[in-house]
Amino acid sequence: MELRKQIYFDTIKDICPPTHDINDITFKVSGILNVCLIEYRIMDEIEHVLNALLHVYDSDEIGLTIVCGSQNEDYIRDKFNHWNNLRIINTGHANMTRHSYSALLKSPSFWEQFTMWSHVLVYQTDALILRKIDEVYFDFDYIGAPWKDIHKWLGKNKPTYNGGNGGFSLRRVLAMIQSCECNRNLSHDEISVVNEDGFFCSNDTLNFAPENSNIHKQFSIEEIFYENPVGCHQLYRYITDNEFYTIINIIKQRFHKQSSTLIFTLFGGINGVGFYNQIFSLELAIFMSNFFKRELHLIINKPLAALGVGNWNLGTIFDYIEDISHLLPYGFKIIKSDNLEKLYNNIYTVNCEKYISSCYYVEDSFRTDEYSKDVLEFANGRTDISNELDCLFDYSKQYVLFDKSNASRIYYNFYISKEKYILMNYISENIKLKKIILNCVDVIKLPRKFISLHIRFGDIGRGNFINPRRIINNITNWMSLHNTNNHPLIIMCDHPKHPVIKILDMKYNVLMSHNLINNDKIKQLYKNPAIAMFLIEKTICERADIFIGTATSTVSVHINYNNYLNYKPYYHYNDCYGNVEDNFDKQMLKFIKVNPEKKWTWGKYNYIEGHPLSWTLFFNDNIYR
Repeated sequence: MELRKQIYFDTIKDICPPTHDINDITFKVSGILNVCLIEYRIMDEIEHVLNALLHVYDSDEIGLTIVCGSQNEDYIRDKFNHWNNLRIINTGHANMTRHSYSALLKSPSFWEQFTMWSHVLVYQTDALILRKIDEVYFDFDYIGAPWKDIHKWLGKNKPTYNGGNGGFSLRRVLAMIQSCECNRNLSHDEISVVNEDGFFCSNDTLNFAPENSNIHKQFSIEEIFYENPVGCHQLYRYITDNEFYTIINIIKQRFHKQSSTLIFTLFGGINGVGFYNQIFSLELAIFMSNFFKRELHLIINKPLAALGVGNWNLGTIFDYIEDISHLLPYGFKIIKSDNLEKLYNNIYTVNCEKYISSCYYVEDSFRTDEYSKDVLEFANGRTDISNELDCLFDYSKQYVLFDKSNASRIYYNFYISKEKYILMNYISENIKLKKIILNCVDVIKLPRKFISLHIRFGDIGRGNFINPRRIINNITNWMSLHNTNNHPLIIMCDHPKHPVIKILDMKYNVLMSHNLINNDKIKQLYKNPAIAMFLIEKTICERADIFIGTATSTVSVHINYNNYLNYKPYYHYNDCYGNVEDNFDKQMLKFIKVNPEKKWTWGKYNYIEGHPLSWTLFFNDNIYR
């Protein structure tokens, strides 16, 4: 039995967490079914069995209560602090003996805490739910896994399955209260030592399923096998090896991550790219892993770049962000190799000729005439690759390679349901900078009010991306209208000695963001501090009252994204770009919505450049605050 027990707990350990946005897990507060997990120990199995529960039921279908004690309440609150309407009941015990556990469940006061529910599923950490509870079981007052020899210890003359084992049992709340009335005025020590499930099963006033019927074993298995039960209790203890492994395989099929893998090449350009170019690529990788339910193997074969120059001494993006494993329930590996043939057999490559920024994907349910007009406007001249990406749903293809990522943001490449966009939002919001970087900003004494300006002059050796004279005119006009109080102007740019900076410095109270930072501290943290310095400067810009960005910069796009999430102005740019000069208000430094009848913001702006849509400007489409 010990070997089977180890196999069982190893199997439930690999149940992947639900793919919901964890901030969107909200349980009901009244209704038909409340799941009550009772556990007084600090143990990983609490999370494992609840992961299975949330694969079977959406949180808005059930209530959830965890009954715990003084030793593990803090552990439980910390582990599940993001679950809304989770009810935690601390009975004050450090731990429970079999007698004290039974006394608790035989007390009417315990069940009176659930009077807003019709039924409670008692769920122990050695039990597991496998599928939804059939409606027929809600007709009964009590049902659990049937026993073989219950008649012997209940003192009955013939076998009867009656209610069954309590470790995984469905109970009507009012019937439990009525059954426990005899114990109302008794302390726990005074309540009889009979096991609580035996106590209820010997109560002939309760409405049980017919004796010896298949209804019992179809509900839960412990001693008596059934091939497709609702749940199980102590699966490893009584049934045969063949029966045990049948259920183990069901658990793996229903709750484990797919054995298939998405091999995703992180955007690296020719010789390296900027930090937020790779962050946008990483967002796409994480979302595709969740959407297509595949383990993510992330290929990093190009370095980060500073001022357009790639350098492995800068580290990788994972040196600057917090752990992301909680965003990847199907698994995650980083692969630093170009030689994929040595690592994988039979790789299938997504047939995509263009990079993702020039493409879009439509979820299957929206590929209808009803949505065709809206999809066409959403596409904005880009190529539909829905059929090509659908290969990721074919799990007979164990290894699928997607190598056409670039700086494109996922919000503008996928036409999908609101729920999927909310998942995108959760992914993007939870790729967070390391606290050591944010702490460097917290110690800087910033002005109480200030304006921040990000100017992207251009990478070394590639010339200017902007018109310097136009930048000066635009900023000068805007400042004369909107900065009458002469608030400081904090400037972040890639070339601090550019003539534009000198002119602005003569006109305004200019502070250069890089001069505000303690370089010595950053050098202690990073071998090459360029990226860390840049991230601190960007965070300073985000703390401004008003931010003015550079169109076509992924950095400015991400700052305006964060400003939008924080209900701050998110639409100021220091210059226009490309073919939309006529749609740019130089006095307000804002793009003008010239097509108000359009649904998508890029259509309202008459943005017709197609390819760089998803990193040129920030659009709030599909982003939920």
